[in-house]
Parts: sequence; structure tokens; C-alpha cells
Amino acid sequence: MAKLEGRAQDTQVVVRIRRLAVAALTAAGRIDRELLDMGAADEDEGVRRLTMVAAGRAEVDGRDVVLTKGLADREPRVRYAALQSWGRALQKQTCNPILEAVRDENAHVALLAIDLLGNGCVEQKPAAEALHAVAQTISAAPRAWHAPAHALVSLAKVAAGEARALLPTYLAHPVWQVRMYAAHAAGQLGATDALLTLGRDSNDNVREGALSELVAAKSPQSIAVALDAMTRFDYQLLMTAARALATATDKERATTALVTTLARVTQEKRDTSRDPRMAMLNALEQLAIPQEEAIRPYLRDFDAAIARKAAELVHKWTSTTAVAAPRPLPIPPVKLSDVAALNGVRLRFVMAGKGAFDLALLLEEAPLSCLRVATRAREGYYNGLTFHRVVPNFVVQGGSPGANEYAGDGPYMRDEVGLVAHRRGSVGISTRGRDTGDAQIFINLVDLPQLDHTYTVFAEVVAGMDVVDRLVEGDVIERVEVVAGARSQRER
Repeated sequence: MAKLEGRAQDTQVVVRIRRLAVAALTAAGRIDRELLDMGAADEDEGVRRLTMVAAGRAEVDGRDVVLTKGLADREPRVRYAALQSWGRALQKQTCNPILEAVRDENAHVALLAIDLLGNGCVEQKPAAEALHAVAQTISAAPRAWHAPAHALVSLAKVAAGEARALLPTYLAHPVWQVRMYAAHAAGQLGATDALLTLGRDSNDNVREGALSELVAAKSPQSIAVALDAMTRFDYQLLMTAARALATATDKERATTALVTTLARVTQEKRDTSRDPRMAMLNALEQLAIPQEEAIRPYLRDFDAAIARKAAELVHKWTSTTAVAAPRPLPIPPVKLSDVAALNGVRLRFVMAGKGAFDLALLLEEAPLSCLRVATRAREGYYNGLTFHRVVPNFVVQGGSPGANEYAGDGPYMRDEVGLVAHRRGSVGISTRGRDTGDAQIFINLVDLPQLDHTYTVFAEVVAGMDVVDRLVEGDVIERVEVVAGARSQRER
């Protein structure tokens, strides 16, 4: 048995070397047709996938033949990479392979094809017809909205009239993600009335999408939407609203709203409020109406970054020295016995309508991260949350109460960055800068060496990776079970 395991490990090493070689040659611009042909025929799907990436970047005669082979590959990850490269390098010549990929059996490949058709094609009429055919299939059926919603956004780019006719159905859809995509389509169409409606939506992610589109269009009505948004509680929405108010012509009103909301959010005393509060301070700086009295208390804020920014503003407004003296929030105690009790524990994520996958915890590499996630799992924190971010051939990310990047569980977690590599199936802690983990997790869908030594890896998928591969945006975590299980391969 030991000899067999040793041979398997040797084989894995050889495969990783081949993958690294393709990636390195691509980065160095040393790809030729012979290498593409060899890579496209490799037995390892990772090598074939990286070869398709290389084919999109190397101007080599015959790369269309290589990419066509990749588009027919049995592995969806290879087809996805080939389609991406076709869109990057050959879409201006023909969209026929992209049109065919709209019907791919893999959801991620089909969604990418729909998105690419919005970039314009020589065969414009067939592309518009294909998008319209998909967009008009929108219904209230659960988990059936992804292709139509993507199609509406692409259709708005290539056939505005047809997209505009379909828009009202999307504005009234019961799934908030559909309304969020409708906001992006409305932005493309310049449909201000629709954006104003969505800017008052019951879901803050929809509001944020609409406000972002109004800001991008430099609509003067974005300020009214931003002022209304400042009364809400979602951090991502508050960040977008603060940035919008930074350019308001009614500077007094905008300043008052920012100061008031900053005080309200600060009272929540959450580490995770750093990003919106920093956006508000930056907006106050840009509006340039001194607020020394209101800002000076933040010199003693619980967040050192906020305290430093407050000191900078007070100095700028008064030309006097202001010293940041932060008063950090107490750090919750950790018992080593609680960490030790996790030996042999797995976390089973049961996904609504999709099956389940198991995570084996890497206690030796990231004990504090393991404890935080396992504790929250036992408390039912993740139950009903979603994987809000799905980037094929990269990561899936979830565990946010607000279904976005900026809503998470405080206090911030310290990074536990070690020597564990970000390989396919490894599970990391999402951050927005050093030591800003908030119990959101991500799962690597492919090997991602560019993430090594930057993000904590605290677990790995040991069962159900096929379920992870099938996850799409908005898939719901029905529950997380804490179960007994064998140690992971890395722990042995």
C-alpha cells in the first residue's frame, strides 16, 4: 500500500511539473504550435486547460484548430478555458463556436457563451436571435434564472429594442438576483426609470446594482438614490452610496448624511464595517466641508485604520497635529481544548437541490480559522446562506449574510498563511486585505498558485467535489453538519 501511495504521489508531482511548465512558457511568450498540440493531447485535464489559456494568448498559426479541439474536450473546465480564449482572440473573426456553446450541457460553459455574445459578433443576427430566445424563457421556476438573466444583459448590448421589451418581466421577478441582472441590463439600455425603481428595491444588492449603474452613467438622479441608501444597513450598498455622494453638488446635505450614517454604523462596533466607514471618510474629505468636531472622536476608534484616517482629516482641516489612539475591541478568548476537540471532524455542506460535499479541517495549518468556521457551523450560522460568487476555473465563495463580499461575521480573523498550496479542492478564508477574514470561505476550483502564501487555507474538499463543480451563483447552503471523518491526505 505504501508503495502504491508513493507512486501516486510521484505521478502527481510529475503532473504538477507539466502544468507549471505550460504556465511558465505562456507567461514567457514561448508557446508554439508543437507545444499547443502536445498540451491539447495531454492525459491531464489541468495541462489541457492551461494549454487552452496559452492558445488564447499566443498568436500562433493554427491555434483555432487547437481551441476547436478544446471546445470538444470531455472536461468542462477545458471547454470553458477554450471558450474564454476563443472570445479573447478569435471572436471578431467568427462567433459560430460561441453560438454552439450556448447549448453546452455544462451550465458554466453555456453562461460564458451567453456573456461573450454580448461583446458583438460578425454573425450579429444569429447572436441576437439566440440571446432573445434564451432571455424570453425567464420564469419563476427555482434555479432556472441564470441563463435568461445573463442573456438579457447581453441582449441589451446587441439588440436594445428587444431587451427593452423584455425588461418589465425581469423588474417584477421574485428572485432578487434576477432583478440585480435587470439593473445591469437597464444600465446598458439607459433605462433610468427602471433603475430608479430598482434603486428602491427591498433587497440591498439590487439597490446597489441600480445605484452603480446610475453612477456609471453620471446620472444626477444617483444622488437621491444614494441619500436614500444611506439609511440602509448593507455595507456594500453604503460604500457605493458614499462614493456617489462624494461628487454631490449639494455638499451640505451630502455631508450631513455621511456624518450621520458614519456615527450610526460605528455604533455597531463591527470590525467588518471598516470598508464602508473608510468610504464615508474619503467622501467627506472629497466634499471638503471641514467636520473636525464630528470626526475628532474617531481618533479613538476601535479600528486603527479608521483612527489613522481621522487623524489625517483633522490635520488636513486644522493644520494641527492629531494623534490616532485607537481602542481595539476585546479579542474573544480561544481555548486550545476547543481546537483539539476538532480532531477527526469534518464539515458537511448540504446544498439545497445539489447534494453535499465534505471538508476535512487542517488543524495543524490553520487552527484558529478551523475553530471559527466549525463553531459558526455548529451555531447554524451558515444555514440558509449562499455561494454568492461563482467564477469558473477560479473559485466559488460563500457564507455571507448579505450575499456579497462585504457582509460577514466579526471580529476579523488573523491570517494563518503557511506552506499549504492553493490546489483544486482546497478551502480558504476570503479577505479584503491582511487579517480581514470574516468567516466567508472560498473553494479553489483549479490549482491557483498565485494565491499561495496570501490567503489562509484551512480545509480541503475530501468528498463531493463534483457538487462543488456544479455550484452556480445563489446556490443555497441548506445546512452545515459537523460529522466525524477520516483525516485528510495532507494530515497523514
